[in-house]
Amino acid sequence: MKSSYRILEIILLLTLLFTYGCAHVSTRHIEQGDSQANKRNFIAAAKEYLSALKYERNHLESRQRLCSVAEPAYKESLKKAEKFETASKFKKARKAFKQTTSYIEQFTKFDCVDFPVIDLNQKIASMGSAILEKHYQQAEFHFSRGHYLFAVEEYKKAARSKPYKDSNQKIAQSHFAQAKIYELQSQFREAADQYLFSHDTILNFKGSKDKANAILYSLGNYFLSNNHCRKALQDFQQASGLNPNYKDLAEKLRQSSECAIVTIAFAKFNNKTRRNIAGMSIGDFIYDQIQSGINNNGSRFLRIVDSSGNYHNADYKISGKLTQIRVVHRGLEKKRVSGIAARRYNCQHTDDNGNIYNDTCTEDVNIYYDEITDHVSVTLSGSIKAVNTRTGENIVLYNISSQMDDSIRYADIVSHLKDVELYQDLYNLVNERTHLVDGDDLVREAIAEIEKGFVKEIIQNIDQSNNLSDPTNLALYH
Repeated sequence: MKSSYRILEIILLLTLLFTYGCAHVSTRHIEQGDSQANKRNFIAAAKEYLSALKYERNHLESRQRLCSVAEPAYKESLKKAEKFETASKFKKARKAFKQTTSYIEQFTKFDCVDFPVIDLNQKIASMGSAILEKHYQQAEFHFSRGHYLFAVEEYKKAARSKPYKDSNQKIAQSHFAQAKIYELQSQFREAADQYLFSHDTILNFKGSKDKANAILYSLGNYFLSNNHCRKALQDFQQASGLNPNYKDLAEKLRQSSECAIVTIAFAKFNNKTRRNIAGMSIGDFIYDQIQSGINNNGSRFLRIVDSSGNYHNADYKISGKLTQIRVVHRGLEKKRVSGIAARRYNCQHTDDNGNIYNDTCTEDVNIYYDEITDHVSVTLSGSIKAVNTRTGENIVLYNISSQMDDSIRYADIVSHLKDVELYQDLYNLVNERTHLVDGDDLVREAIAEIEKGFVKEIIQNIDQSNNLSDPTNLALYH
């Protein structure tokens, strides 16, 4: 029973402390509110009284103070909003009217609104319309002066949430007009983009889709006639997305697709070293790796063909020669070394009370081991090149100079002492690898490095389209 009374006492004490804390905070906010009211900062005063009421909702003094400043705080907030409205700062005005609405809602909760209030929701809506109208008028200003891209941005702001007046019509018209300007300036691709923007706004506005299609088709024709087939294919594909039945577009796509393919043939690799790997000539092994690299990293337009010695059927011929494979193997070298290890032995100790007890002790002892080292290096020398079969030009000339090395270093313990524990460094050395990597494996690593470098050159110089400039004169097929 006593424990129950004790719990009630604690609860009562905590309640009193909480009530006292809230009252103390409320008093502080009331004092700060009074200070602001004396300075005629009515909004700031109202905020302080509202903060006090958060802690004590039914606090009569806080409510009376709030009601005393509610009307001047409302007028102060309204005046701020109307000032922004007069200055045509409609976004700030709308925000200020919304804030005024918030104050009124809070004052109403405490029955402090006994004064006339304007229709704030109508004001907020009016400011929204004014914002749209301001953007529209700015757009009209830019449109009238031929600044069509600036006009588009303002028309879009006017029509952000829903169509406003004829903004969509003007957006389509602005893109169309800008496209005509780009055409006159021979910026044909930019003109096509603007026609497409016009089409996206209003379907085929004044034939905008057809005009964009005609430009893309014409660009494709230009690049195809100049044998820039991949560039032509890109333009024909974009044109086909707009109208696949346009003129002879299907045939143009076929021509550019076939023309875009680049064929590569491999001539016999000249392996003067006559060295083999796993029964395969090193030259053939290099070619095999290069072909795999091209297939894995090249585009779909890069094709490897079997020329059967007639390289005129291929666009590029790859040939290579290996002039040297140099293997340097130093051989095992052994060096007798002394070190330190830890030996454990049984010993006795005396504790603080003079009692003798058995223990295990450790001491450093000399230990002898053989430090064994070996090293091998494999160097491949030669060259690989890719030649344009039509011009005889060396497109890629890759010098082979690849070296791969392997080394071992380990320890073989000579001393055979019982109960010896090796320290970490020596322990690691004893457990190191004891055999060199096989020579053929080093050659494979060297060939992998050669393949990676040569394939990179092939892709950069043969497989990738050059950055081609659009024509400044174009026969348009409208």
